[in-house]
Amino acid sequence: MKAREGLTRDALTYPLAGICPSAAAAKEEADAQEREFQEWEADARRMCAATPRHRPLIEPVKATRVEEPQGTDYGVMEAYGKTENDYDPADTGLLEQAQQDGLVAARPGHLMVLSHSDFDVCVTVETYDRRPPVETKGWDHVVEVGYRDAGDSIVLADAMGGEGVPDLALKGYRGPYRIRVHYAWFPWQGERQGGQRLLVMAFPGKSGKAVTYRKTKRQW
Repeated sequence: MKAREGLTRDALTYPLAGICPSAAAAKEEADAQEREFQEWEADARRMCAATPRHRPLIEPVKATRVEEPQGTDYGVMEAYGKTENDYDPADTGLLEQAQQDGLVAARPGHLMVLSHSDFDVCVTVETYDRRPPVETKGWDHVVEVGYRDAGDSIVLADAMGGEGVPDLALKGYRGPYRIRVHYAWFPWQGERQGGQRLLVMAFPGKSGKAVTYRKTKRQW
């Protein structure tokens, strides 16, 4: 029904539910959908709360276990810094590079981390002022890349929307950085078949070389 004088059918559903059977049925269906959505979201939070906590081998400058599960429209989280040239969204070179590796890629001013778009991501971020020991136990895929021209912040987020995860940058340090990304599939017996874990570490480092420490076949 088209809006008339600012009113639509959806807007009238709740006011008319008490006197109109069809409106009452529509309200009941909408309420059921909302309850299902809320339970789905709550299940995602329970899943992330149940993921193993990372215990750093050296003390980080800052570390955050993100409470809210992260979702992506296309399985891509990105961070942007400052570069001499404007970023061209039509340039798919970095995405192709990340897809070749399967997890992470970077170029000056642009960092990209991949995951599966159909499953929630439980994220922990850690920032160090020196290189932390490499950890592969419990992870399916671990890759480290160099990241220059990060600017004042490194905030990974879905480019299609969302606030992103906490800033990985060291206060007062503009790089270059090394970014180490750990990925693992997480089985779950709730509403979902499972979820994804990401541990992202950032620390000072001049090398631009990409290093794969571990890569196993993914379970999704």
